[in-house]
Amino acid sequence: MAVKQPVANDEVSHENSRSEQDNRASKHDRSSRACLVCRQRKVKCDALECYPDKCTNCVQFNIKNCFLPAPKKRKSKKIEELLKTNLSLQNSPNSSDLSGDATFLNISTDGPYPSFVGEDIQRKHPDLAEIQLDPARVLKYIPGSVERNADFTDWIRPFMGTVLKSFLSEHSNNPTGYTKINATEYSHLVQSGCFLLPAPDVCWKWINAFFTTRLCQYPILIESTFREEYKDLTNPPSLLLLHSIIYCGAKYYDDPSWSTAERLAHIEKTEILYTRALTFYDKKIEMDLLCQLQSLLMMANYKTANDQCLRADPFLSEFR
Repeated sequence: MAVKQPVANDEVSHENSRSEQDNRASKHDRSSRACLVCRQRKVKCDALECYPDKCTNCVQFNIKNCFLPAPKKRKSKKIEELLKTNLSLQNSPNSSDLSGDATFLNISTDGPYPSFVGEDIQRKHPDLAEIQLDPARVLKYIPGSVERNADFTDWIRPFMGTVLKSFLSEHSNNPTGYTKINATEYSHLVQSGCFLLPAPDVCWKWINAFFTTRLCQYPILIESTFREEYKDLTNPPSLLLLHSIIYCGAKYYDDPSWSTAERLAHIEKTEILYTRALTFYDKKIEMDLLCQLQSLLMMANYKTANDQCLRADPFLSEFR
């Protein structure tokens, strides 16, 4: 029986190369661009070499105008496919309308919330929202200068002198009061509880705690002047300063009869008060630079202390 011999690899490769050469030879070389006459006659055109004169064929056939059309722009098939896909997605009934910014601005903050969002601690402690302030009243413009509020006594000046010297010298002519805010900033203030205060007796309890425990260490304002100007808590000269003092007083207020749960609840309340003061400060609404500095000193010095956290720790309470 005859056995077929396998074809050698060099013979196969030789045949493949020969077929490729034949295919290349079958394709005629075409000019990159041709005039209209040469296109119709399907002949080679040398219009690009002869430009701005006529091509050789137009001269030979005595053609009056040798017009060279502009090249056509080639479109990528991938781009066309992407455009068709995008158009089909936009026309799909399941797709959401993302035109403009209205979709993002109308997102509701009333819920339902994602799984990573916890309970609003402000609603958990309604006793911190006993007083509802009128924004149009408390954010009024107050004419004057910072120097009016910087009239410290001699025993306070040595402490604040180094801090206020360069600060007030550059901004001594700046007005006090409040600047304008946009709707987003106003909504943030409302949601943070910046226009809410605890009951008057609670406010003054924490204010008294501030003057009793903290003012001797950081004499940044005059107690008698503050008590006189802030008699009406619903109309404070500086809402930022009021929030800061209430927070700092609550931070260091202590009741020996508190249980561990009550101390933990008080820590949550101080965090709410701190958020109100910090939010009001971050918005740069208040123009009284001295009140800004006083509030910043209070929040910067008192936020780092962990007295209440140590008292509320059940493990550490066993060693007292």
